Amino acid sequence: MEVFKECKLPHYPFWAKMLNDTLLITRNIDDMETSQIRTLMNERGTVPSLVIDSLNQFKIPVKEDFNIMSSLVAISPDSTLCVEAPLGMNYINVYNPLESTGYTLCIGEEMDKLSDILRASRKDRRYMFADVRSYHFGFAVLVFDVDEMTFQKNKMFTPSILLFDWQG
Repeated sequence: MEVFKECKLPHYPFWAKMLNDTLLITRNIDDMETSQIRTLMNERGTVPSLVIDSLNQFKIPVKEDFNIMSSLVAISPDSTLCVEAPLGMNYINVYNPLESTGYTLCIGEEMDKLSDILRASRKDRRYMFADVRSYHFGFAVLVFDVDEMTFQKNKMFTPSILLFDWQG
């Protein structure tokens, strides 16, 4: 069991996962609830990652629903890749935090823009992804792709499951 004696964990992480024997990734929400902060760390402290720095730049306005930036996460079985499927956006990010490489998959004609989502009423916003799972062959994403009112009122809709290999 790895102990992080010299390393201070981020303030109130709501999710953490060991990527290997000495590497931990955490996620927390900043104090203003405007951004999701991913932190890669080892026993000595924070490990720099350009891809994580880039993902951490996504911000929403103060007092906006923080679920816009919430995402489901899965880690590849070999612990080299992270898959993030935002709840309310139509894309999936797949990245290697150590090598700062990755790609984005758009589920639809074009990627959602935060500005468009913020202009929509809350009842008309999409609930896109409901789960993501990792497998040796790749990953699976449960897609709801319904507006918030359909989901909240438990109206009928047909979910789907998308399967991807690790190359997308």
